[in-house]
Amino acid sequence: MRRLGFLVFGMLLVPFSGAYPADGSLPIGKPVWQQSAPSKIQLTDNGVNIIDARQFLANARHRCGPDLREIVVVAQRSVWKIGPWEGNSPSLEAVAWRVGLDGNNKKLWSKQEAADEGKLSCDYYETITYGCCDAITNHRLFNPDTGKLLMEYADRLITVEVPNSPLKRFIGYKPSTAAGPANSWERHKRHVGTLTYASPDGILQRVAVRALGKANDAFEMGAAKLKIKRGLPKQEMNINTLMLWDIDGSRVASQIGGFAIVLEFDGQTLAIPVREDGLDLGPGKFAAHELVRMPQ
Repeated sequence: MRRLGFLVFGMLLVPFSGAYPADGSLPIGKPVWQQSAPSKIQLTDNGVNIIDARQFLANARHRCGPDLREIVVVAQRSVWKIGPWEGNSPSLEAVAWRVGLDGNNKKLWSKQEAADEGKLSCDYYETITYGCCDAITNHRLFNPDTGKLLMEYADRLITVEVPNSPLKRFIGYKPSTAAGPANSWERHKRHVGTLTYASPDGILQRVAVRALGKANDAFEMGAAKLKIKRGLPKQEMNINTLMLWDIDGSRVASQIGGFAIVLEFDGQTLAIPVREDGLDLGPGKFAAHELVRMPQ
């Protein structure tokens, strides 16, 4: 079988062919851009209808920072096991490298996720776990330079930006029906979802949403629409990005605020104000839900 890869050169991905180990492991001694991209799909049937499909991918981070002399490359190894059960059993291994135009490279981080695929952008590395049956697709965002977790969300990621400033925030909501592993507090019997407020460097605040009253099915109560309620005339919402023109050019994080994060559940709406770059939870209790601050 011919094994294909991609050579990262500037902003281009140039295909090349080469010999790689049959098990798909990365060869020792080759430059990182050659290590990062053996591409192969292998299907096997062991006689009990279990198919093991493996795919090897490579992504190059866009050079969107101030230093244009280097990029970040993520080598990925995805494994899907499909058998006589519903859905699949995914596994994703990723290794990030900083690659200079002079050919020098440095390993930044590595991780293994129960995810189907990974993507790389300017602001984050994203793993995606596709839901099966009643589960909803889950996204996990990581800092591309450090590998630190930034966010988990299901349907919508909202970005808050200060024009002409490096200040940026991410807002996401993960319902209890999301696919993939759960954090410890997400196994609470009344847990319905997790709201996260983060910066490109890491999580700033994380809030557990729990059911109150006579909720018969807390699991089903987690479905919610995530929205933003603008509070100042100069704030501008553009699809999934809130532009804070009221503090244009500011580099003072505590000035981020003046808007509210809205979770629309079936029959109840929770509005959480953002003030001084933080979530103002207030009393934290509503008619059918309560908000509990979780550790970062």
